[in-house]
Amino acid sequence: MTFINQNYKVKPMSTVVTIKKIERLQNIRLRDNLLSLMKNNDTNMTHLYKNTGVPITTIQRICKDPNANPTLASLIPIADFFSITVAQLIGEDPLPNSPIKPVPQNWCHISIITWQHAIEWPNSKHEFQSRFITTDMKVGDHAFALEILDDHHENFQKGSIIIVDPSASASHRDYVISYKKGSHHASLKQLLAHEGDIYLKPTNSEFKTTLMNENYRILGVVVQVRMNLK
Repeated sequence: MTFINQNYKVKPMSTVVTIKKIERLQNIRLRDNLLSLMKNNDTNMTHLYKNTGVPITTIQRICKDPNANPTLASLIPIADFFSITVAQLIGEDPLPNSPIKPVPQNWCHISIITWQHAIEWPNSKHEFQSRFITTDMKVGDHAFALEILDDHHENFQKGSIIIVDPSASASHRDYVISYKKGSHHASLKQLLAHEGDIYLKPTNSEFKTTLMNENYRILGVVVQVRMNLK
């Protein structure tokens, strides 16, 4: 026997059609706004992808398909790039009249990876969906970022993001990302040079400084720290 929920009401077909029309109009406003923003700021789809992490196929779909319906995960970085709100981007609020200042073209887009993936980076790029952060630092093609996950590091706040450049040369007192053979993740250390020897000093004073040998490998040099104070 089939029971029918008497409280359930099916939306009239006219209502469904109206909702679809509204969504289409919103997508058209989004498309027009994005095309206008790119034109006015001399930006193309490739540059937008490199500075936001939004797949170029998604950007192309927004610009060409009125039924694209992108997610907030795509809209937020695009709006941030142009220094506007999501409401302005999708047409709910008017675009600002003053010239927009997007992320400078010389800024780099860096993947925020895990401390485990850092061991095999960049060969581990395909293994996970990373977050991104931008930087004005001039870094190598394989630069990556790591998040400080605890508050046991001296001089490094929990939640801050460190940008690491594997192509940079480490000097005395530089902070580096190191890996010890057999370990399951990379570590943050300070490199110390003394009388021809290299030492790795933990950022937690409870641990001892270690003489670097063939069991250790430097994965990159910390070139920038990004943190939010509030």
